Amino acid sequence: MPLTRATNPPAATPRTAAAATNDIRDIRPPVPLPDVWSWVLGALAMALVGAAVFALWRRWRRRRARVLVVPPEPPHVRAR
Repeated sequence: MPLTRATNPPAATPRTAAAATNDIRDIRPPVPLPDVWSWVLGALAMALVGAAVFALWRRWRRRRARVLVVPPEPPHVRAR
């Protein structure tokens, strides 16, 4: 009994576009480099907005905590 099995030969293998054309291709266009200064200015603007929001939040929290509390009447005045 043989250890191999006879099968049909594979059908034609699909050829990719790169394999189908063996021509010399043109060069790619230059890759646009991101503008570093726009990223720096954007990050700086976000940091300033964040600092302003934080300062306003702290100011609002301090005002809320500074509610005037009327001191209780001292016992010696109350006893009269």
